[in-house]
Amino acid sequence: MSLSTVAAVGRFLAQLEVNAERLPISWHSGEPLTVSPEFYSAAFETLRDTPGCPALQHQMQTNGTLIDDRWCDLFVAWDVQVGLSIDGPQWIHDVCRLDRQGRGSFDRAARGVRKLVDHGIRPSVIAVLSETSLQHPDAVWTALTELGFGMIAFNVVELEGANALRQRDFSATVCRAYEDFLCRIAELRADRPEVGVRELDETRRFLKLPAGQDVHSIENIPGAIVSISAAGGVSTFSPELMDLQHDKYGHFIFGNVHEHSWSQIRSNPHFASIAASVALGVERCRQRCAFFELCGGGAPSNKLGEHNTVEATETLDCRIRVQAVTEAYLRTIGV
Repeated sequence: MSLSTVAAVGRFLAQLEVNAERLPISWHSGEPLTVSPEFYSAAFETLRDTPGCPALQHQMQTNGTLIDDRWCDLFVAWDVQVGLSIDGPQWIHDVCRLDRQGRGSFDRAARGVRKLVDHGIRPSVIAVLSETSLQHPDAVWTALTELGFGMIAFNVVELEGANALRQRDFSATVCRAYEDFLCRIAELRADRPEVGVRELDETRRFLKLPAGQDVHSIENIPGAIVSISAAGGVSTFSPELMDLQHDKYGHFIFGNVHEHSWSQIRSNPHFASIAASVALGVERCRQRCAFFELCGGGAPSNKLGEHNTVEATETLDCRIRVQAVTEAYLRTIGV
């Protein structure tokens, strides 16, 4: 992303109504640290100096292999929230997270974590769970807590919509395994209550909401997530939609920060048409799903991937991320 586009992002953000002390802005790509610390320092300064740009909370999700003292100095100077992607112990992590030479990345990622801790930064972690790691919750928990993570999140490997073969069998098997996995994680956390577990903590918070207070999904509300490409293209809803071209819906780029404000994008007929379809899918979830109050209507990217329409209801993502998590919480903790 050029600094001229960064400046255009700042002007775009200056026109938004922000209901937060600091607007979270996530620098996200295949690996955001392949760009130099100097780029981010210049980009952060550009945004800070843009008239009207809201105060920002910068965030990065990284594989951790490139973290050194220079990166840590940047993170500390700008109060960047850092998340790492580590899947558990080395023998699990290195199965899938290989570099271009086919080498495992665990040792380098762990070194990055230690660098962060040495600089007073306590990162969070997202662990991707395979069918193998779902069978080893103790090993996953021990590895992540020993690395010093204060917040742990789990993403289950998803079956893509185009690969529909065995989807129902896959769903039932993985949901049961994931439910059992989280039950064991809850037991292990009893000895480490200071460690957050995103799935269990969010479910508890949702179940404790006062009557009449709804849970919303930021992936199906226009503008709750705004995704901006390196060239300045603007999308919303699920970030995964940005690069898609669909036979029915066309593209999911609704404008460009160099040319359009958010109000102009909202008045775009193409945007309005897709937003209406997403809203219809949410309403159908509201009418049909017993888990709606813990979900808010699901993610349009998963609906599109599995059912070829954003107007669909239940997905494999719902069964894993919402239903299995809720059942695990109720089994182990109760309400």
